[in-house]
Amino acid sequence: MKQNIGVVLVATVVVLVVLSLSMFVVDQRQNAIVFRFGEIVSIKKAPGLFFKLPLIDNVRFFDVRVLTIESSEPERFLTSEKKNVLVDLFVKWRIAEVDCCRPSMTDCAPNSAIARSTMWYRASATGSWS
Repeated sequence: MKQNIGVVLVATVVVLVVLSLSMFVVDQRQNAIVFRFGEIVSIKKAPGLFFKLPLIDNVRFFDVRVLTIESSEPERFLTSEKKNVLVDLFVKWRIAEVDCCRPSMTDCAPNSAIARSTMWYRASATGSWS
């Protein structure tokens, strides 16, 4: 009888661990991309509770709010006239296309702003538009 209780207890713990590894929650301020072996399986844009295959699927979350980076203190730059200028800067951005926010830009539409800016950066850095 005690052995049966031990087996049931271990089985219950295993089931709970597998369930906790197979669920994820997307907040209303987030989008999520589900990857299976590095390839996009699905994009979750709606908030809620979703399921994935444990140990096979990975989930990456992206914030869709307007984000800000501010410099802590003004930086000193030297102009072409040899004058010192203090520059205080900040950057605001928002992720518009979640599926394009990954290292490979091959899945982006060629006319999207992210693809155009990436192509411009690559062209200015390498000298070619490929």
